[in-house]
Amino acid sequence: MTRIELINAICAHIRATDYLEIGIREGEVLSQVQVPGRTGVDPPPLLDRLKPPLSNGLVGVRVYPCESDPFFRQNQEQFDVIFVDGLHLYEQSIKDVLNALNCLRPGGYVVAHDLLPSSEAEGARKIKTGAWNGDVWKIMHDLHHNYADIHSFVVDSDFGLGVFWVNDPSVRFEPMWKKGYPRLPFSVYEEEKHIFMDIIPPDMGIILDRLKSRPPAPTTKSA
Repeated sequence: MTRIELINAICAHIRATDYLEIGIREGEVLSQVQVPGRTGVDPPPLLDRLKPPLSNGLVGVRVYPCESDPFFRQNQEQFDVIFVDGLHLYEQSIKDVLNALNCLRPGGYVVAHDLLPSSEAEGARKIKTGAWNGDVWKIMHDLHHNYADIHSFVVDSDFGLGVFWVNDPSVRFEPMWKKGYPRLPFSVYEEEKHIFMDIIPPDMGIILDRLKSRPPAPTTKSA
């Protein structure tokens, strides 16, 4: 299961109309998300590198060529689904997820990438191999221990795909990171990931059951 397949399944499940992506690069994911309103954020968007037929899917997409922090500070919109795949460091990733949860419509979801590195090199803070997930996995440890209002599971596919939501849409989070977390050793991930992550297989039936088990959201959507 790819990130695109998971995002489109969630969008279809909740009949999403507005989608936001943090970290779009060439726009490969953004071009294939099947939602009417699509917005992308990236400090150096590289959309000109995407070739047909995928580039055809970028028609009508809004792109903000900036970093995610200033985007969220000025943003006044809400979105049904937000995909976080920006800077692969804990400090930025946790802020992106918390900021994203703050601008979800009731019943919406945040999806984050790179939560299940397969080696210490892939999960390091500096690029050491071709595949690099960074220490994004640390956001799961932080959320598990410090944010009782945030619910999640992680799909064991495509380097680890986290799905996040809040049942109370009035809850707001301060976008911040914890000073000790950048120093967490990879051994914490290896030994405890099944404690602080709810990891499920890439089975669409299981995923949809998880989504359906969530309490119903308010029926009225905010603008």
